[in-house]
Amino acid sequence: MNEKETRSKLVTIAIPTYNNERYIADAIRSAMAQDYVNLEILIVDDASQDNTEQIVTPFCKDPRVYYFKNEKNIGRVANYHKALYQLAKGEWYLNLDGDDYLTDPSFISKAISWTEGYEM
Repeated sequence: MNEKETRSKLVTIAIPTYNNERYIADAIRSAMAQDYVNLEILIVDDASQDNTEQIVTPFCKDPRVYYFKNEKNIGRVANYHKALYQLAKGEWYLNLDGDDYLTDPSFISKAISWTEGYEM
C-alpha cells in the first residue's frame, strides 16, 4: 500500500443480491470503477437460483472483491444485515443493490472528502 492508501479509511461497498444475473455485472463494474483507493466490495448472494455465482466469480480475481453465498435464502433484510454487521470491515459503508450501479466513478472519493473534518 502507498501512503495515501494507508491513510485513507476503508470503505465497504456491499452488493446484496438475489437472482440479479441480468444486472450484477454492471453493479460490480461500477463499484470497481470508483477512483477511491481503499475499497472492499462484498457481493452477498442470498442463495440465488440463477447464474449469479458464475457471473460474479471472475470478478473475485480482483483483491478488493469478495463473494459470499448463503446456503439458504434468508430474506432481503437479513441479507442486508449480514452484509453490514457480519461481513463489512470498512469504517464507511455503502449499500448498492444487485440491480443498481454507481454512475459517478468519483462518488466515494467525493463523499469521503465531504466528511473530512467531522468526527464521529
